[in-house]
Parts: sequence; C-alpha cells; structure tokens
Amino acid sequence: PICSLLKVPFPVMGLTKDYLRYVHAGACNVVGSANGAVVALDSSSSVVAAADAANIYNMRTSEKIASLENEKKSVTALKMDTAKRFLAIGYSDGSLRLYDRTAEDQSSFTSLIGHRSGVNAIAFSHDGLSVATGGKDSTVVLWDLVSGSGIVKLNGHKDSITHLQFSQCDRFLITASKDTTVKLWNVESHSCFYTICDSRSEVYSFALIKNDSMLVAASAELELLVYDLKWLDGGKKQSADPSDPSSKKAKTTEMIEMVPEVEDDLANRYVRVSLRGRLLRQSTGRALQLCASADERLLLCLGSGQVMDIFRVYTEEETAKRVTKKLRKAKRKANESKDAAAPTAEEVAQDVTTRIGRIGEYRTMKDKVKWADFAPLAMEGSIVARRDVEDEEGEEEEGKGEGRREQGEEKKEGSKYTYTVFLLCKSNTVQQVAITVDLESNETRAECMTNLDKLGHREDVRSLAVSSNNAAYASGGGSQVLIWSLRSLKPLHTLREIGMDDVTAVIFATGDNHVVVGTKSGSLFLFVLGSAECIEVKRSAHEAAIWQIVPTPDKKGFATCSADKTVKFWSYQLIDEGPKKRLSIRETRVLSVPDEALCLAVSPDGKFLVVGLLNSTLSVYFMDSLKFFLSLYGHSLPVTAVSVSPDSKLAVSGSADKTIKIWGLDFGDCHKSFHAHDEPVSCVLFSPSQEEEMLVWSAGKDGKIKQWDAVKRERVQVLSNHTAEVRALAQNGEGSVMLSASHDRSIRCWELTEEIIVLEEEEAIEREEQFDAKLLDEEDVVAGETRVQTGEDPEKSAIATMAAAKNKQSIASTEQICEAVEIARKEKEAELEEDYQPHPLVRALGSASLKHFLVDVVARVQPSNLERALVMVPFGFVPDLIEALSFAVLKKYKMELATRVAMFLLRIHHTHITNSPSLLPLVDKLRTTMPEGISAVWRIYGVNLAALKCLSKEYEEQMEERLFDDSAILDPKKAKKKKTKTRKAIVKAIKN
Repeated sequence: PICSLLKVPFPVMGLTKDYLRYVHAGACNVVGSANGAVVALDSSSSVVAAADAANIYNMRTSEKIASLENEKKSVTALKMDTAKRFLAIGYSDGSLRLYDRTAEDQSSFTSLIGHRSGVNAIAFSHDGLSVATGGKDSTVVLWDLVSGSGIVKLNGHKDSITHLQFSQCDRFLITASKDTTVKLWNVESHSCFYTICDSRSEVYSFALIKNDSMLVAASAELELLVYDLKWLDGGKKQSADPSDPSSKKAKTTEMIEMVPEVEDDLANRYVRVSLRGRLLRQSTGRALQLCASADERLLLCLGSGQVMDIFRVYTEEETAKRVTKKLRKAKRKANESKDAAAPTAEEVAQDVTTRIGRIGEYRTMKDKVKWADFAPLAMEGSIVARRDVEDEEGEEEEGKGEGRREQGEEKKEGSKYTYTVFLLCKSNTVQQVAITVDLESNETRAECMTNLDKLGHREDVRSLAVSSNNAAYASGGGSQVLIWSLRSLKPLHTLREIGMDDVTAVIFATGDNHVVVGTKSGSLFLFVLGSAECIEVKRSAHEAAIWQIVPTPDKKGFATCSADKTVKFWSYQLIDEGPKKRLSIRETRVLSVPDEALCLAVSPDGKFLVVGLLNSTLSVYFMDSLKFFLSLYGHSLPVTAVSVSPDSKLAVSGSADKTIKIWGLDFGDCHKSFHAHDEPVSCVLFSPSQEEEMLVWSAGKDGKIKQWDAVKRERVQVLSNHTAEVRALAQNGEGSVMLSASHDRSIRCWELTEEIIVLEEEEAIEREEQFDAKLLDEEDVVAGETRVQTGEDPEKSAIATMAAAKNKQSIASTEQICEAVEIARKEKEAELEEDYQPHPLVRALGSASLKHFLVDVVARVQPSNLERALVMVPFGFVPDLIEALSFAVLKKYKMELATRVAMFLLRIHHTHITNSPSLLPLVDKLRTTMPEGISAVWRIYGVNLAALKCLSKEYEEQMEERLFDDSAILDPKKAKKKKTKTRKAIVKAIKN
C-alpha cells in the first residue's frame, strides 16, 4: 500500500540458483591396489585392498562377495588375527578399523587413530587381545582390543615401519624399518632392549619361524639375513615342560646350534642374537615381503619383479641329517684330494643352508607380484587334510582318532604337501597358486589355479564412453576394452585383438552395436558387440598416437586427433560381406593443424571444430569447410582437454598449467579463468543440460573432480573419492550419471540426486575443515614427556608416548567435556532459583546429579580418544572434573573409569595441582576415598572370580574333563582338541 501510494515499485528479490548434488553410487574395475595387500580367509576366499575399500572375493566363482568401504581414504594394510575373527584395515590417514566377522552387523567397526600418516604394517597378538600398528611416521602403536583404547606409542625408529610381529609368548614385539634396523621391544616395559644393525639397506620384511628361534630379514640387497635367536630365562614366559615335545629335541638342538654365543653391552637379559648366514635369492630388486606358511615349512620371498622364491625350512631332525650327510660328503672329497683338510662338524653346522634352503620359484608371465598370503594347509598323498573333530562317544573314539594321526605322521616322509597361496599382482588382479612340495626330494611344482582377470583392466583406463541408450559403457586401457553394465557395474564383454596395445580412445558407434577403438600406435579397430569380434582394422589410420575420438553431431561418423598434427574425419558405411552386410569405416577428410593435436571437440550444432594443441593454444575451425576461424591464447602449458557447451556458444579448456578457461566462440574472448586443481588438468566436460545452466566438470591429477558454473563463474561441488589422478570422464545423455576413471584402477559411478547444494554452506564446511586441519597440525604438550630441541617433533623425544593421535573425534570430545563443565557451573547457580528446570542435556543423560552428569559425559567419549581429549582440556576445567570424579569414586559410580581418569588428570597436571593450595583438599579427598573404593570393587571382582571358578570346577566334574589345561595351552594340537571337545560338551549339556 505504501509503495502504491508513492508509486514506487516493489523490490525484486535476487534469483537464486539451485544446484543438485552428485553422490558416489559405486565403483568397479579395481581388483587390488598396486601397493595394497591380500589376506586369505579360507582356501577359496580372500580379502584384497582395492583403493578405498577392502573387497572380499570368492576365488572359485571369481565374484566379489562384500566390500568394506572408507570414502576418501585408501587402504594401505590388511591383517587377520589367528582365529580369523577380527579383520584390521589400515588407511592412508593413519586410522585403523577393526571388523568383527562374528558380529550380526558385518559393516560395524571400531575406529582407532594413532598415526599421523599411513599405516604400513599390522600385527595381532597370539591371544587376540592386542594389536600393533606401524606407520609411515616411524612410530609403533599398541592397542588394547578389550577396552578399545591405546596402550602406548613406541618411538625409536627413524624411518617408516615396514613390518612387525609379536613373539609367541606375546611379551615381545619385533619391528623392521627403512632405517636399516630391526628392533626388539618389551611390551610390558615399553622399551627397546635390542637392535639389529647388520643390514646396509632398508629392511622391508622379516619372518619369525621355528618357534621364534630363527629370524629371516629381507632388505633391498639380494641376500636374506638369517639370525639365530636364543631366548634366555628372562625372555621366557614360563619354564619348559619336560613333557613338551619340543623339550625332547633339546639334545638335537644343542648339537646343531654350534654358533658361539655373542655377548652384548645393551643390558639385554632376554635374547641372544647371532647372524647365522646369508641366503641368496633370485628375485630382482628389493625384497617386498617374506611370507611363512602356517606349519613353517615354506617361506616365500617376493621381489619387485616377476619371480617369487620358495624356500624350505627344515626341522631339527632334517637339519641333523643334512649336517651329517654334508659332513660325510666333505670328508669324502677331502680324502680324494688328499690336500684339503676335512671340515669339522662345527664348520658344517654353521652353514645356513642346512636349516633353510631355496627349492624352487614361481614366475608370472607379465605381472609383478606385490603381496602373498597362505591359505589353510591342504595335503595330498599319504597325508589327508582333515579337521581335528572328536567323536561324541567319548575317549575310546578319541584314542582311535589320535592313532590315525600318529600313523599319518609316520608316513610324512615322502609325502607331498600342497599349499594354496593368494598373490596380489601389480596388474590389478589376484592369483590363486597351488604349490606342491615333495618333502623327500624337494621337488616343487607351482601353478596358477584361478585368477580375477575378468573383473577389470590390467592397466590404467584411458578412455570412457557411454552408450546412447544408457544401458552400458565402454572403458579402454592397455590391450583391451571392457563393456560394462551401467546398472550393475559388472563386465559384459571383453574386446581384444592382436596388435591392439595402449588403447587411448573409445566410442560407441551409431546404434550402440559397435565400438571404435583408437590406440597409441595410430590404429583404429572396429568391434561388433554381439560376438565381441574385431571386424575391421585400420593399421595406418594415423602416423602417430590417436589421443581422442569424437562422434559427429549427425551420428554419421567421427573425428580423430593425433600426434601427427592432423585431424581426420571418418564415416560409417555398410559394405557387402558375403550374404550379409556389415559396418565399415572410411576416411573422408583430413585437417592439418600447426602442432600435435592433444584433444578435440565438435560443437553440438555442427558449426565449429575446436582443437587443443601442444603449443598451448586452441584452434577453432568451421566444420563444413575446415577453414580457420579463431585461435585462443591464454594457457601457459599444453592444452590437455576441451569441450563445447550444449548451446554451442561456449568452450572450456583444461591445461597442464592447472587452470581451466571458459571461452566465447563468437569472438574468442576468455570469459573466466579458474585455478581449478593443484595438479595438471586432465579432463573437462560440459554437462548435458535441458535448461539454460552451463555446468562444467573438470578433473585433474590431484584426484579431484570439480563442477563449475560457466555462467555465474563459481565452483559448485567437489568429488574427491579417487585416491590418484583422474584419467577420463564420461556422462550419459540426460546428465543423471557420470563416470570417472583413475590411476587407482577404479571406475566410479556418480548419480544425480534431489539434494540441493547451498554454496554458502559448502564454503562454511570447507573453512571448518581447514580450521580442523590446522588444529590437527598443532601438537599438544603432554606433561611428563621429555621435550626436545625447538623444531623437532616433541613426541620423538621419549621412547614411549601417548598412543592416540589428535583427530576430529578427540577435538569434538574435548569440546563436549568443556561444555559439560560450563553447563554444570550454570546449573549449580540456577538450582537456587524457584522455577528451576534442569538442562535438557542433563535430562537426556538421566544423570542423578550434576557430578554424575560430568562423569556420564566423560564416559561417552570413545575409549581410544579419551586420553587425547583429556590432554586438550584447559586446566581451568580440571578442578570441576576432579571433584566430580572424587564423588564418583566415593559413591562407587563407574569406579574403573573414574579412577583411571582421575589418575591421568593428576599425572598430566601434577605441577599445577601441587602449586595450587585450593586443589590440595581435592587431592587429599581422593587419597582417602580412592583406595577404599578400589578395595571394595576388587573384593567384588574376587567374589565373582571365585564363583566362576566354582562353576567351572562343577562343570568339569560333570563332564569329567578339565576345562583349563595348561598342557593344552602349551601344545597347539591339544589346545585345538580340547576346544573342540569342550564346545561339543557344552552343546550336549544345553540339549540335555
């Protein structure tokens, strides 16, 4: 009304543009990462690291069973515990995920973050209660799986950790590093008690075999270092049992181990380490891995080439026979020559080949083997693979089973053992290899039983194309082209032809029944999809590499650009071939350009042809006459990609100078230049649109895919699931699906959703992520840890430091604790008011009082992040926490947590607390209440433990079987038999 009276028009609100978000809908082609790992689940299935996921494959059917994904973080390490229950996955950001395969929800996991960079190695303890991780940051972190919290971080190595393993008693941890050393750690005291420094190059792996009495280390040298480990009384968990079968071989071991004991000056009372000798391997390059079989008879050594060495580890009896045989042979030669002195038994026993020797190899055709893992053992011949299943009828049938096994052990000599090994190859495949070893003659036969070749390309994907009916898409790379289903992301056809190497471009011909393929050698191939056969080859299509193939707008042909400085036009024709006609291609026109043509685009209206050149310019030609129209200058490095808008008015170009530029095709002016990526731009693509919007996709070698608005000239969204450079982009005709191919071997599918993108919110989220990154870079000062010189890492100053690393979860937990203290302070003042209402958060937790509320908030923090979160809590909030914890101890409320947190706060803030008179009463209160509370809880635990022992004894009397037998624990075979029998007894008791 006022505006109408004054004759002033109403203000018009600015039009806002809604963008829709693309989300990751699936990935394919990637079977295993080149720097990943493989872990055997059983004889027919395995877990393989594949980019940002851990895929589970059935090798018999060559199918993917399941996938454990972690977006934006690549998998760097895999490990299963000895019971095959827990699967540990290490990632490039230093995090560790633990999956329980017995849980109902197989996708649930426990997250542990202890490293600043990627996790290189993982090791489970033999009891399955703890796990150790080694990272690229040269630290080793021990984790407690029961509480889900960190134990300690061990700092001692000066370079990234390559391998680690627990000893059989779980008291010691052995680690190898690129700093050329192997260290032995005491898990209880968190200290390094011995360091092996014999290697002259990086140590990449080691194997601990023969009941922890032998250590084989692999490095960049062509020789494997073999060490003898003699564990002293301080290094044994308990004294040897005379009834233990291993003690019966003591005399044989003493006769064989004639290497003199070397004393050291490191106050080492646990083990004596002596270099036994060196083994020569045939695999070239650095030794990537040493893998021992479960029975420790075979040892595999993987190099950086195509050869995998197979070593045989001999038992004590076999070693004694080899020493005797070798000594007899040496004496015979000495007697024949009459000049050389006969060697002594000590000299022959020092030869390392009497204990371990190379017996064969496995050589791949082209693939380089990156990782190996043994599957459960299977035997053939006189030894039959069987489970130690006890009959339910009692001890009589059990004795028969033992008798059968004893007869089998007597026939081991001359029998053949067959081992199943899973190999992860660099060429994006997994092989299942059967290794058969004759124990008597050492004859070895290794052959590939099956592989996962059909699930993806062997080399990087260089080109993508989507069919016009949106039913399939084609990917070209290496020496093959795969046709995939766009719905299931599974391969449908594989196209191969002799001479088709280094595929660089691929498109669907008109009708989607044929595929045209261009190669780096300049050849063109025409395939028919019905039979997956090549029906025509143009060997001399170009004199140099074909970089791109683009269909013409009229769908009657296509254009190719090449490094021979030409752009050629081809047309489809039907020719007679016998009684039927088939499709053929024929060259129609040739355009010469000033320099090598790296990319090509044709305007949808068929008017312009845009060519990106090696001289950093773009040339625009008229499509009908091929006359020169414009030259677009602005890039400082070669143009790598170009695309034209759906309305044929704009062109976008990407260059190796990391920028993308938007050009007008009417006058050739540059509308906008974006510094799009941190690395060279590899792809640009206009999104097909039915509206007036002009959205552009760009991809670079930084692994990110970004969307831009060419009209408003602003960034819309970023897709960053790829872990390596992006090589190709493709989109369907409606723009609802986009495909991307990367150097990480993955082809990812992105789907358009109805979720609206608000640019202001995206910018705020990005700023928050940058702020969190700065917080993570700042290191906390932990009281009680020795500081080092300025500029050095403070966590490297002490051998043992806090296990958990600072992360977003710990920062959020710190904020929650501080917020809870502030709420408690305000609530304490508000309680005096008449109309007092408790805080919603206090009511939500159901806390009985404000002190209970503080303890409840602390209890909600993830155990692995608790200590790191408490370190970041300012000292001004500590008195309130200590007071609440003292109250919880007095009331026996969450006693264990309250005691642990209180002791930790007192330790890290000891100096401030002792110098604050106001806090001394709180400390004195803890001094009196904590022992009483702990004693009360300890008495409860004691009563419960005694009750459990009584129940166990009663159960044992009923079943006439000891449930906990030390001899069974010492002997793995007896332990397995006891476990099986006890499980069956429990089932029978429940049924009765």
